[in-house]
Amino acid sequence: MAVYIAELVLVPLVGVLFSKSIKLKFDTKKKIYMITIFVVLFFISAFRDISVGTDTSSYAYAIRSVAKQTISIKWLFEKKAPLYYVLIKIGSKIFPLLQTYQIVSSIIIEGTFAYFIYKYSKGCILSTWLFLVQYFYFLSLNISRQAMAMGLIAIAIGFILDNKKRWAIMSIILAILIHSTSVVAIPILFLDNPNKKIQLLTILVACAGISMYPMLLNVFVRFFPKYAFYLDELFYEKGRNRKVLLTIFQLAFLLFSYYIYKKNKNGINDEEKRKYEFILNMSTIGIFLGFTSLQSILITRIEYFYSFSFLLLAPLTASYSGKNRKMVTIIVALVMFIPGFVLLMNGNGGILPYVFFRG
Repeated sequence: MAVYIAELVLVPLVGVLFSKSIKLKFDTKKKIYMITIFVVLFFISAFRDISVGTDTSSYAYAIRSVAKQTISIKWLFEKKAPLYYVLIKIGSKIFPLLQTYQIVSSIIIEGTFAYFIYKYSKGCILSTWLFLVQYFYFLSLNISRQAMAMGLIAIAIGFILDNKKRWAIMSIILAILIHSTSVVAIPILFLDNPNKKIQLLTILVACAGISMYPMLLNVFVRFFPKYAFYLDELFYEKGRNRKVLLTIFQLAFLLFSYYIYKKNKNGINDEEKRKYEFILNMSTIGIFLGFTSLQSILITRIEYFYSFSFLLLAPLTASYSGKNRKMVTIIVALVMFIPGFVLLMNGNGGILPYVFFRG
């Protein structure tokens, strides 16, 4: 637990140190800050023991069988996530250790999210803090294969913000080849359409589809049968109890973000409007998924692909809050810390106790 506490202390502490003490250009400070924090996050993730994270041991031991297999076209077509197995195969050649999986996955997860935050966030310190307290980083210590896919979806979001739809499509395809449930992120391609009616239709269809979740869950489980155990009532209760306050706060902040956007709309150039609207659209679906996931933990696994848009929304809204920027930043940071810390104390995802790799 001490290792995780140290991470939580390090993020704001290093941020204050760089912003107040070191006399460098802003962009240079930003780069050094991101490298410092995410290198630390990488080492803690990459060199954890396979006992850290409920699913980590099954991922790690898969290397033993994959390392002995020969890659072929037929072999790849037999796999639901061929790119994932190719990465493991290559990784096992470079690092012939049981630790291979953690190293490879940590490079991808920390690398993609560090780039995503560095390039697209209006406040790297707040976004990095939220990356931890919204539990995305700690989730990656457990469901690391989905976290790799989420990192690639984050890169796809970046391409959409840069108006590079073809590259976004390629990034989503790569995510699907690592974790097939990434198909649920395809609608983000339609959330940045110049036609407002298509944007609205995409949100409405997505929300209407989510509302029909009992039927859709059965369809989902038919294609991804290994997730069937999430339909157990026990998981419903856990999901409801842990997320209700967090989801309510996120909804309140989303409404506040819409208010700030409307208030400042006339003073924002068209390109910034497009980006702000896209992030708002994605966050809207994420919030709707958040409320639905109170009844199903399986929906939570889908929600992850949308809810990390909050990493961009929070600092973006704070940046347009004028004199209240610092106050908005502090409130978001503190309120989000509470549910995240509760999850951490409970060791959600089997990440406690933290143990370094023992060979």
